[in-house]
Amino acid sequence: FTCLDQLLVCETLQWWQWDAGSQSLRLYADTTQSHLPQSPDTPAVALSLTDLADEARRDSAMRTALTAGRRESREILTAAVRSADQPLGVFAIIRRHNQPFDDAEHRLIRLVGGQAERIFDRQRALLNASRLVTMGKMISEISHDLRKPLTNIRGSLHVLGGRLESDSH
Repeated sequence: FTCLDQLLVCETLQWWQWDAGSQSLRLYADTTQSHLPQSPDTPAVALSLTDLADEARRDSAMRTALTAGRRESREILTAAVRSADQPLGVFAIIRRHNQPFDDAEHRLIRLVGGQAERIFDRQRALLNASRLVTMGKMISEISHDLRKPLTNIRGSLHVLGGRLESDSH
């Protein structure tokens, strides 16, 4: 987050997390605020999934939400971050002055969004692998716990079978 702040001239960098229940983005992190309490009062931007996927509509909705009640205009550049066809959130770079973002800055934020998607996908794959390892260990323990009494029963039946054969002769 702070590395991006050094590469781009901006007022603030923000991470808006997608809330599927309310179909909105909620402000989760802001470089100008050290702590954002997550409450119903946390700023939110209502967006459809179509608007979220479209850069121009997403930027427009975010600009409208961020300039509501303010006199100064703001330039905004966003990058949506998705994982496995579901939205995770949006990076927003905000400038207070009207200096538009150039093509290099647009490419940079898309690159950051793409890298964030890869990180989220790798984390999800690692979590899934961890779950599979845990399930394998659990199945191994269960099968061991089942084999132990079955082995005892089989041994006892073998001994009883031997006694029955010796009694019948």
